[in-house]
Amino acid sequence: MGAIKGIHGAGEAFRGAVNGSIAKVGGDSSDMEKQRIVKEDGMRALRESGFREKAEGRLGKKNVTNGNGSLAVVNEGGIR
Repeated sequence: MGAIKGIHGAGEAFRGAVNGSIAKVGGDSSDMEKQRIVKEDGMRALRESGFREKAEGRLGKKNVTNGNGSLAVVNEGGIR
């Protein structure tokens, strides 16, 4: 469930950022404020979901077979 909340939050944050930029170009300050709130709510949902932290812990690692048919986790060095 956390992953779904995190993905939804990321989408809302992106939507708020894009629509806020469009409102800024159009000079609509009330819509800019509305989109800022949408973006902040999305970022809050992403942070609270724990999705980002879980994903960061998995970056740079992959499962590979170790020759006898079982899996081993390997770091791909340098990726953070």
